[in-house]
Amino acid sequence: MRNISIINLAFIIKALNQSKSIFWQIDKNVNTKSDHKVILFSIQSEGNLVENLLKKIPYNLKKADWKEFDRELKDSSN
Repeated sequence: MRNISIINLAFIIKALNQSKSIFWQIDKNVNTKSDHKVILFSIQSEGNLVENLLKKIPYNLKKADWKEFDRELKDSSN
């Protein structure tokens, strides 16, 4: 294979796709020096886009020993 081909893909979840709050446009002001174009998009939502998993944690994070956690984290990274 002499030439490499890169496919540009964009994925979206079904819940956002059904929304009318997604806006796409090609930025013609950016020269990528290739046949690829810069695509700008924005998503406007009134609610959370992803589920906040911290609300489902069965642990009481207020009781955590954060100084000990920080010390352990630093020790394990050395």
